[in-house]
Amino acid sequence: MDETYVPGLNREKARRDYPEASAPTYIPGMREQGRPSTKDEGETPVVGFLYSLSKGGEPEWWPLHIGQNKIGKDADMDICLAEASITGHHANINIKRMRRSGNALAASLVDVGSKNGIILNDEELDYEPHSIKNEDIVTFGLNYKCVIILVDPTRYSLDEAPDFVATSAAPRSRQAEPAPTMIPDMPGIPQMPANDPFEGFNDNATINISGSGVDLSGGATKIL
Repeated sequence: MDETYVPGLNREKARRDYPEASAPTYIPGMREQGRPSTKDEGETPVVGFLYSLSKGGEPEWWPLHIGQNKIGKDADMDICLAEASITGHHANINIKRMRRSGNALAASLVDVGSKNGIILNDEELDYEPHSIKNEDIVTFGLNYKCVIILVDPTRYSLDEAPDFVATSAAPRSRQAEPAPTMIPDMPGIPQMPANDPFEGFNDNATINISGSGVDLSGGATKIL
């Protein structure tokens, strides 16, 4: 007697034959698709970004915080550049506010011992700290080209809005789902939604084909 497997009828077999998809690929900097930053953003304000299109033309961006921003290929870096020519800990970007200069930002880039170096605006860097500014172009290793974006609130007239009123996000409206269509009563067949014909059957039920007719005895479906 032949046994015909119907996907969804035998869930144990379905799990063996159709394994779950692997976890989604993490794209560095894409917060909605990956892990959060290793820094506590409440204590280290975001004052800029690195932006790159090097990875297949996909936009990538990473926040720059006040203090030290560690850059490299290792997973525990503040900015993880997962590329073959990047060293585990490749570089640091250090940023601070100059209180005696109207809170202007001062930023520096230092190679901490990389194998393939750093290019800053077409100049190859040594191991000494080098000052960086908004819109500088940095190539880490051989292939990761990034633009540095440092935000100066004074320059852009950014300030606190005194009448700002925060609100919670409005929930998305969901269209009501129509009631399932029921299959008319038939002798020996339990009533069930037409869009889910296997709902309610035993998880281990099978369909055996040997002729014509339907037999639901014993929790299994048999076509005689």
